[in-house]
Amino acid sequence: MLLAILSSAFIFLYIHHFCIPYEDAAIMFSYAENLAHHGSISYYPGGMPTEGVSDLLLLFFVAGFLKIGVSCSMAVACISFFSAVVSTYFVRKLIRPLFLYQEILLIIIFMLLPQMIAAMVGYGTVFFGMWVLGCLYFFENKSFRMGWMMAFLGLVARPIEGFVPIAIAVVYGMAKVSDAHARRGMIMFMLFAGTFWCWRWWYFGSFMPLPFYVKTQAVKFMGVFNKETLYFLYHLMRPFIFSITLSVIGIVYLPKNWRRMPMTVFVCMILLPLFMYSCADRDMNFALRYQYLPYLGLLILVFYLWEKIPLIQWLSVLVFFVLVFRQSSDQWLRAREFNWSNMYPLASELADIVQGKGALATTEAGILPWKLQMKTMDVWGLNTPELSKRNLQMDDLEQLQPDMIIFHPYADDLQLLAQPLKDTLTKNWLQTTHVAFDFGRSQGFEVFLVPYDRRFYTQTERPWFSVLLDKRIGHPVPSARMDVFMIHPNYIYKNAIIQTIYKYGGKKYVPGN
Repeated sequence: MLLAILSSAFIFLYIHHFCIPYEDAAIMFSYAENLAHHGSISYYPGGMPTEGVSDLLLLFFVAGFLKIGVSCSMAVACISFFSAVVSTYFVRKLIRPLFLYQEILLIIIFMLLPQMIAAMVGYGTVFFGMWVLGCLYFFENKSFRMGWMMAFLGLVARPIEGFVPIAIAVVYGMAKVSDAHARRGMIMFMLFAGTFWCWRWWYFGSFMPLPFYVKTQAVKFMGVFNKETLYFLYHLMRPFIFSITLSVIGIVYLPKNWRRMPMTVFVCMILLPLFMYSCADRDMNFALRYQYLPYLGLLILVFYLWEKIPLIQWLSVLVFFVLVFRQSSDQWLRAREFNWSNMYPLASELADIVQGKGALATTEAGILPWKLQMKTMDVWGLNTPELSKRNLQMDDLEQLQPDMIIFHPYADDLQLLAQPLKDTLTKNWLQTTHVAFDFGRSQGFEVFLVPYDRRFYTQTERPWFSVLLDKRIGHPVPSARMDVFMIHPNYIYKNAIIQTIYKYGGKKYVPGN
């Protein structure tokens, strides 16, 4: 345990020192600051209550840290560090390795999971996993009240994926439904969960967080699965097929009285999350943060079976270790490379200019709104309830009267903006950005293109981590991505904003170029 604490502290503080918050993590920071400083869970200061953040319980914890003067990023680092230590304890107790070298290897692999890096740049992956592991641990040790309590906290921590701890609780709870102690825990869970869901409906006015509605509207294969996501998951899990196959074989050959825990892990922590991910949009960007539960479940299986069937599991553990190390190192290089993004320093300078005054319409819903503190419409709908289930319309922008419109064109293709808009009822990025662009042009907004990478990030000045990442995965550096900045001609800060845009390599938009 001491090794887990020291290693996690070193990794977390080292990574936190180098990394800046990522785009989606900054969304949660906006909500946390508004809750801490303005008393409401809203996207921008003075906004209506909105659930555009998936990690609800983490939001409350970060807001508490803000109250005592700790920054959002440091708060998440501290919470993730604590969660990693507690999770290490749960994993070790579930597996009960026999030898010291097994324990050391277990802790190393656990700390190397790529989602650990995601936790350091603001995501609640490890925090959510702690409640899932706690649920499994307490039920396995026949502490039913604590097991149901962990299931409830897991539901609050991440309502979209709350079915995972609930599924674990049901597997164990149904097996002991005749036990009065187990029944009381289940009744307590139902009362707490019912109260929580009623409060959410009353406070936010929606059954699920807004990202759920946005990310489940893709055109579906067989009416259920997203083709692109299935393809992505296939390539993501393909390297681990060997470890998964050996684990399944190991489960089959276990005595019946040893099968419940590994079977529960396999079904609830691997199969169910992968099934859910395959039904949503392919939005599994930095650090593969949504894949934490399948990786964690597989880690538990290979080490659990290593004790029972050591010969076949030796190879499984080694293969898993090598593949996780490769993925984690790739994610670490990407975390370093994101520090060369224009958006964080640009947003910081713009924040000093606008001082939270004015209105913003944007698809870049994280860092810019978090820093600018303006009245903001997320035109994609992740944080604006009226747009979570439909496309943006001209009337929406007419009602907002934005002073700035900032968006990223569909598929990096600026030429599409000059083509006539093809209206469609299906929610899609192209129509959303096209409407925003057409509205800005019709209102006389000045249009600029700002490179996502810093202007001095050239082939001759690339840092070592960028060069290595390019060799590994062919990552294009510098990125050709350009974000569109549109500024109202009468915005009082227009000139200062334009000067800042030019400072970060921006240029005037010329159709056709």
